[in-house]
Amino acid sequence: MPKKPSLQKPKAKPISLVIGAYGAGNFGDDLLFLAAANIEAKAGFEPICCGYFPPKVKQKFKFLDIADAASHVKALPHGSKVVLGGGGLLWSEESAARFSALIALAKMRGLKTAVHGIGLQGPGATLSASLYLMHECADEFSVRDDASLAILRGVMGADHKAVMLGDLVAREESAFLFERARKRKSHKTPVKIGFNLSWARFSQDAGFRHHVCLSLTNAALQLKGRAELHYVPQVMHRMSMDEQCVIFGEWLRVASAGAIKTNAPPDVAEDFVLMVAKHDVILAGRLHTAICAKMSGMPFAILNQSNTDTADKYHCIADAHSRSKINFDRHNWEVTDDIVSTANSLIVELEAGKVTSSR
Repeated sequence: MPKKPSLQKPKAKPISLVIGAYGAGNFGDDLLFLAAANIEAKAGFEPICCGYFPPKVKQKFKFLDIADAASHVKALPHGSKVVLGGGGLLWSEESAARFSALIALAKMRGLKTAVHGIGLQGPGATLSASLYLMHECADEFSVRDDASLAILRGVMGADHKAVMLGDLVAREESAFLFERARKRKSHKTPVKIGFNLSWARFSQDAGFRHHVCLSLTNAALQLKGRAELHYVPQVMHRMSMDEQCVIFGEWLRVASAGAIKTNAPPDVAEDFVLMVAKHDVILAGRLHTAICAKMSGMPFAILNQSNTDTADKYHCIADAHSRSKINFDRHNWEVTDDIVSTANSLIVELEAGKVTSSR
């Protein structure tokens, strides 16, 4: 006999509150949210985003303001989970203390807890204490970089449960995106080289900005006929440069008289993955751009800016530490030769057939 339809409502899934620096204009952070949301959904939870603004992703998620994160944690029903990770949350001792207290609050309420991809922005007693507290209160714990792991080891010695984040984005980041990105044909000439930088100093240091632009322009001219430099926008916010608001890629295109190309900014994080994959090789000045390049199976190198990004953060990508690094800093403004030689070595790797790429 056919079964009678049940009059009971389907049981609601437990909630996983995913807290991070989401929606602030960095596609890398929004990719981290999407990765965490995928992990939580597969574990049977309903992921809810707690960030600055709704993340720019295709799928729609319930959103809560990170300013009221403590109230949201207090309101979670029994059986829920709190996940902390994604973006530069621990940018000061105050913020580190705040978010470690948040994980402690969740633990006191008997909720499940996870801390993923935590990276510390600098030393300090409060940072060390906050990291220790998060470590003790989290059921799952991973750090972003070697520096954060070293701080934890300094506090606890070898008695810790932390693991390296590895590639959180790579681990679960909508695998079909990377499968699509890897399905490419042979490359064409000129080779399309995607690059980007962390632009924090460019709005404040005109001299540094000029020399970096000059190095990139000269490199583009030397590579002309064999390769093109294309700016890859990972961050969508604008900064004031030369008394006007500009998008960095467009500023570079104009300042280089067209020698440097630029990509139109994508609308959502998923399209950022595909935009990276349209290039043949990548010179990555942003962590998530390097991760996308690695997952898309293309040659890449690191554009390291010691003033804004430590080399440590790139160690979460397997083999990144052995990749060529082009170092922009106050004592190494003119790096045209480094850019050209690194680009040529990546093109040789591409042409050797170790990977395939096209647009």
